[in-house]
Amino acid sequence: MLSSCTIESRQRYFPRWKTLQNKKKAINNFMILPYVYKLTHKQTGHFYFGYRCQNKVPASEDLGFKYFSSGKTTKQNFNDFDYLIIAEFFTADDAYWHEQGLIEFHRSDPLMLNKHYIKDGKRKFAINGKFSDEHKRNLSIAMKGRVFTQAHRNAMSIAFKNKPPASDELRKKRSLIALNRSPELNAKMLESRKNNMSNETRAKLSAVWKGRKQSPEHIAKLSETKKKPRSEKTKEAIRNAKLGVKHTTAAIKANSISHMKPCTIDDITIFPSQKDLAKIFGWGKSGVKHSNFHFVIPVAPYVESVTI
Repeated sequence: MLSSCTIESRQRYFPRWKTLQNKKKAINNFMILPYVYKLTHKQTGHFYFGYRCQNKVPASEDLGFKYFSSGKTTKQNFNDFDYLIIAEFFTADDAYWHEQGLIEFHRSDPLMLNKHYIKDGKRKFAINGKFSDEHKRNLSIAMKGRVFTQAHRNAMSIAFKNKPPASDELRKKRSLIALNRSPELNAKMLESRKNNMSNETRAKLSAVWKGRKQSPEHIAKLSETKKKPRSEKTKEAIRNAKLGVKHTTAAIKANSISHMKPCTIDDITIFPSQKDLAKIFGWGKSGVKHSNFHFVIPVAPYVESVTI
C-alpha cells in the first residue's frame, strides 16, 4: 500500500513524485490542479486508484463533493469508500502517468479494483485485455450501417498494401499460440469459420466479384505460389490430417460416377472416363488439367417414331 512506502521508494517507482516534492512550496491551497486519489472500501479493504484533471475547484473541494470517481463499482457505491488525495500535479499527463505507476506497482494485489494499466511511454488511454460482451454489442451497434467514403477506402487499401510482411519471430510466436490453444477455443474458432452467409449476402458477393479481372501481377504471383514445392513438414501435416478420414458411401459413389463420365480435351476424341484420358495424356496440364478439359454429355441415339 502507498502509506507504507518510504519517500525513497516513491522516488524510485514514481519519478514524478520527486518533481512534485521540489515544487510543493509553490503550490497554493487555492490552486486548481490535476490530482491522483485513492478509494478504500470501509469493510472489505478493496482499493481503487484514479486521477482527475477536469476539476473546476481545488482537489479538497472536488473529490466527495462534486466528483465521485469514474470507476463503475466505486461511482455507484461511493459512500462505501474512504477517499484520500495522494498528490496534486501541474499537468494532467503527470497525474495520469502517476496513477498508472501506482496501478502497476500494486498489480499483484488481489484487493485492487483497477483491472488495466498502461506502461509509461505507451499510448495513453489504450485498453489492454478482452472486451466484455456488453462492450462488443455496443461496438457492433455503433458500426452497423456505417458506410465508408471512397477516400477512406483508398486510404485503407494503401495502408494494407504497404504493410510489411510478418517477421520470422512474429510467425513463431503466432505458431506457439496456435499450438497452445485449448480444444474448446479451437472448436469455437472452427464454428465461427463455418460459412453461414444468407442467400442475399451470397448474391451480393457474387455480383461484386462477377466480371472482375485479376491483374497480370496478381496472376503471376499466384502462379509462382503454386510452383513453390511443399516442404516435407507440410506434406506430413496434410497426410496426418487426412489419416483415418473415411468417406461416406454416398461420397464414394458420387466420386466414382464423376470419374466415369465421358470427357475430352479437343472435342474430337472422346474418352469413356478421366482414367482412360489420363492413361494417354496424364493427370497434368496436358491431360486432365488441360484448359479445354470438359465432360461430354452423351447424346441418346435417335429413334424414329412410328405411328400405329
